[in-house]
Amino acid sequence: MLKKLISSFFFIKWRYLFKGSVVIVKRDGKLNVGKRCSITGCIIQVSPTCSLSIAEDTVIKKCRLSVINKNSSLQIGKHNSITHSQIVVSGRLYIGDENILDKGYSYRNYSIRADGDIFIGNRNRLRGRIWLRYGGNLKIGDYNNINEDSEIRCDESITIGSYNQISYECMIWDTNTHCIYPAKERRALAESKYPSLGFEYERPKTKAVSIGDDCWIGKRVTILKGSVIGNRCIIGYGTTISNQTIPDNKTVTEQKTLKFYDNQI
Repeated sequence: MLKKLISSFFFIKWRYLFKGSVVIVKRDGKLNVGKRCSITGCIIQVSPTCSLSIAEDTVIKKCRLSVINKNSSLQIGKHNSITHSQIVVSGRLYIGDENILDKGYSYRNYSIRADGDIFIGNRNRLRGRIWLRYGGNLKIGDYNNINEDSEIRCDESITIGSYNQISYECMIWDTNTHCIYPAKERRALAESKYPSLGFEYERPKTKAVSIGDDCWIGKRVTILKGSVIGNRCIIGYGTTISNQTIPDNKTVTEQKTLKFYDNQI
């Protein structure tokens, strides 16, 4: 009778906590949830030897959280609001306190795919997409705003400081995203991996990207591999920066000079 009462108690407790959710924690996986959390309409998956930790007073709604690779971990701090998000971790992801992760007005859910290490500080509002591959390393400080349809692609290292305003549809990439193979090799890959067109099996060319503190990044700005942006910089609408260093306290606007190179394919 006592065993039955204890089982009923835990069933009621977890049913309330994970209202309308599907939770799968496989053997040797770990799930820890703090006090006064609210988790509604979510799909949560923790694979063997992986861990998911959610600190107190965090709200997670209509999300998919998957920690899927051996010894991977997702740690979510206190007082976070995470809604309409898809987070897949096959590395390590740390989210600090009092962050807001959501899709905003975009029709696409906010997404993080972490095949590497991500550190997100405190009191950020993040929308758009983060995609790490090949063991990349991404660090985002405190009080940053990254708006809808912006994208961070990291295969090596990207550092974003604190108190930055990053507008809509901005691209921050430290990678070419694809290797440039001879046409014959690319065709062979396309045929052998179809329908996974554009399949990659090795990391393309990369170079670290760094953005300082207190910067304004305008709409549709593109920041490509090797770029270093100092503190208190303004990057104007539609500007592309590639493998350049911008000193502190500078304003950069679009340059219309086009450069052409012979293909090496």
